[in-house]
Amino acid sequence: MTVFEAEDIGFMGQAEDLHWELVTVMRHGITPPAACVVCTGGGGSRMATRIYHERMPNTTVVAVNSDPNSIRGVEADRRILIGNTVTKGKDAGGFPEVGERCAELSSEEIKDAMMGSDVVYVVTTLGGGTGTGVAPYVAKLAREDGRVVVSVVVKPFSFEDRPTEDVERAIETIRSYSHSTVVLENDYFMSVPDMTVERAFDAMDRQVISTIRETTQRMDMDFLFSMEEIIPELLEEASRLFDSDRERKDDVPLTVEEGVRTEDAGETEGAGSEAVEVAVAE
Repeated sequence: MTVFEAEDIGFMGQAEDLHWELVTVMRHGITPPAACVVCTGGGGSRMATRIYHERMPNTTVVAVNSDPNSIRGVEADRRILIGNTVTKGKDAGGFPEVGERCAELSSEEIKDAMMGSDVVYVVTTLGGGTGTGVAPYVAKLAREDGRVVVSVVVKPFSFEDRPTEDVERAIETIRSYSHSTVVLENDYFMSVPDMTVERAFDAMDRQVISTIRETTQRMDMDFLFSMEEIIPELLEEASRLFDSDRERKDDVPLTVEEGVRTEDAGETEGAGSEAVEVAVAE
C-alpha cells in the first residue's frame, strides 16, 4: 500500500512531481549533444593539445597515435597508443595500411573513448602512415555506432612530397563514412607573404579549432530550437496524461482516516514517469 497526504491527490498533486517527471525525460535523451574530438596521427595529436586547452563545453578530446614518443607529450582527456605489437615502439613508417591495422587492433579502446558522445570529430593531417590510415577507420567505427561524424582533415604541404594517391584515397574513404567533411589546405597559408612553416601550423590549428567550435555552436542552437518546440508539447501531453491518470485514480476505492488515504501501489506507482516517457517516444 502507498500512503498519500490528502492534499497531494490530483494531477499528481504538486509542481514538484512534474519537475521530476521532466528531469526523468531529460535523462532519456533530451540533452545537448556531447562531442568527442578524436585526433589521429602525429599532426592530429599535436593539434589535440591546442583543442584540449580550448576547454570546449561538453567536449572530450582523444589523441590516437602509434608513436609512443610523440603521444607522450600530448595533453588530452585520453591518449591511446595503438599498434605497439605491430610497430614495436615505432610509428607506422609512412604506410597507411600499417596505421589502419594498428587501429583495428585497438578498436575496442577507441570505441570506448567515443562512448557517450553524440558527435565525433575526426581530426588528422594526411600524408603520414598513422593519420592517413587511422582517420578513415575511426570515422567508420563512429558511423557504425550511430554517431554523427564530422571530419576535419588537413592536406600536407606540397614540399613534403607525400604520396598523393594515399591522401586522396583517404579523403574519399573518410567522406564515405562522414556526415560532413572539411578539407583544409596547408599550402593556402604558405601563399601568405612572410609566412613561415611554424606560423602556418599555428594558423591551421586555429582554423581547425574554429571549424569545430562553429559546428558545435550550430548544433547547440539547433538543440535549443528543438527544445523550444518539444517542451510545450511535452507539458501539454503530460497534463493530458496526468488528468487521465487522476480520473482513473478517482475510480479506485479509498480508505480515508484522519486526513490520510491509501490505495494500491500497483495501480499508481511510476504511472507519471511512464506516461511522459511514452509521450517522448511518440
